[in-house]
Amino acid sequence: MLILCLFFASSVHANNKANNKNASEYFNYTKEYYLILDTAKCQSYVDSITKSEIFIKADTMPEYIGGKTKMFVYIFENLDEIYYHVDIFGFEEVQLIIGETGKISNIKIIKGLHPSFDNEILRIIEMMPNWKPGKCGNKEVPVQISFTIKMPVYETK
Repeated sequence: MLILCLFFASSVHANNKANNKNASEYFNYTKEYYLILDTAKCQSYVDSITKSEIFIKADTMPEYIGGKTKMFVYIFENLDEIYYHVDIFGFEEVQLIIGETGKISNIKIIKGLHPSFDNEILRIIEMMPNWKPGKCGNKEVPVQISFTIKMPVYETK
């Protein structure tokens, strides 16, 4: 988006020189043009299988009830105890879709650490309660999100 705006601003400047106009006369117009582009907050794609519109950016993004900290507490409270005692180090990246009702679907491990840990994370997320759905304008929409889980988890009992 920024490249488009810079290109637009430079083409306006070139036209100004050709028309012998002061570039400052066009500054406000260029600035307004940039703001119009910047207000396009909702971005989506059409899923090739389901043919449904999935948003990747929304005016209001989905939120786990209680916030991100509560989500990670939920994940680690439900993590099988064996994973507190194994040497798994790194980051697990998870992608999922939060539907119009807040229901979770299409859970995928984008970057896994170990197949058994991947399955454990999938199990926990499938059990997760509904989220607060994302919105474009006043309409609730399905939104694809991703987040990272850092390992190891150290038990502090």
